[in-house]
Amino acid sequence: MPIERELNNRFENLRTLIRDGETYFFIESPGGKACNILMTSGLSEYEMVVEDSQAQKTHKELYFLLPDYWSRDVIDQKKYDWLFKTLHKLKCHVVAQNTFYAEGHTMHANKNLTALSDQLKQTYLMLCNPIYVNDELTPIIIGSKEISFLGVFPIFRNEFHHKQAYGTTKLMDLFDGYQVTEKLDEYRTNLVKSRWRRLFG
Repeated sequence: MPIERELNNRFENLRTLIRDGETYFFIESPGGKACNILMTSGLSEYEMVVEDSQAQKTHKELYFLLPDYWSRDVIDQKKYDWLFKTLHKLKCHVVAQNTFYAEGHTMHANKNLTALSDQLKQTYLMLCNPIYVNDELTPIIIGSKEISFLGVFPIFRNEFHHKQAYGTTKLMDLFDGYQVTEKLDEYRTNLVKSRWRRLFG
């Protein structure tokens, strides 16, 4: 697979993981940073037709940016199945619906509108361009095809409503002010107070 070859050239610690018949890329400590990347494999083979421009095509891979202590051995545990299932669900959706993904796209974390997992209490997912690993995940050029990367960024309900009201840029500015990135953090709290608390809190 061309994308695997290019990622191998870029990262020393690239491994492939197989879960339920699906292949994922696992990149340990990219650029020496305290994180690991879990990435889809093969999504970039799908040519996304960007809305409003039939001529513009785009190729993406999606990733979760994991804390460094979520190693390959750790995420092999059943309680981390949601990482793989979420990436697989997102990959299948964009292909099945013949649609595209871009920065700022948001969706429910699951059908029941409940917390993403036991580890993360966010109920929404937002796609974002690389932040913490922006230097490591610059686009890859393969022939005439440019492959770029989108992080899967879990957000809280109030943060989602803030984005809907004020736009992606305002929400990203808020995250930037608190040095919050796409890196998963079990201890991150909601950065947007409820409307009630803003009025009376």
